Amino acid sequence: MEGPIPETFTSLTLDSFYYDNTSICEPNSPGIQTWMAGIPDLSGTGPCDSIPPTVSILSPLEGSKIHKPKSQIQVSATDNESGMDRVEFSAFYDGAWHTLDTDSDGSDGWSCVWSTYTVPAGTIKLKAVGYDNYDNQSPPQIVNLQLTNEAVKNAGGYEARAGDSEHNADPVTPQVVLPPAAPELGPPGNHKPATRLYLY
Repeated sequence: MEGPIPETFTSLTLDSFYYDNTSICEPNSPGIQTWMAGIPDLSGTGPCDSIPPTVSILSPLEGSKIHKPKSQIQVSATDNESGMDRVEFSAFYDGAWHTLDTDSDGSDGWSCVWSTYTVPAGTIKLKAVGYDNYDNQSPPQIVNLQLTNEAVKNAGGYEARAGDSEHNADPVTPQVVLPPAAPELGPPGNHKPATRLYLY
């Protein structure tokens, strides 16, 4: 017999065989027995995983409009064989694909927060690819999105505009409103001026 041992073999008994077509090897010799004893027994561990994982983009959806300064991407990723290892995120704009982030911990869901400050407004593509623990790759999942420069207030009360940096967004300036002028009440000294200011 020449060539590799077929994967369907469960046992094999040989008196001797040639190694690299140059040397004869006797399986029953002590040295070979010691070498074979060091090979781990993988019986019962099941076949290797050759099935790619499944990934789908949950948010944002195809055709959605997203706003600056940032957008959260959420995907569903599953692998029924060896389990998920990671999900990689990228975006296409300015004529090229740009790596966004890699999520290697799915305990809180598979996601990515994408900072879009420096990304030009317009049509972009968002891609997510999953890998299992045998490094099988899922088919790329791609959605087309529209990134806009529309101002959106964040939770801190700041308004993000095109060109703002993440930590230098313009604060929303409070408006100072003065009360109406007090009516004339006679000569000076007969009344007190209004002293209240109302902030909104």
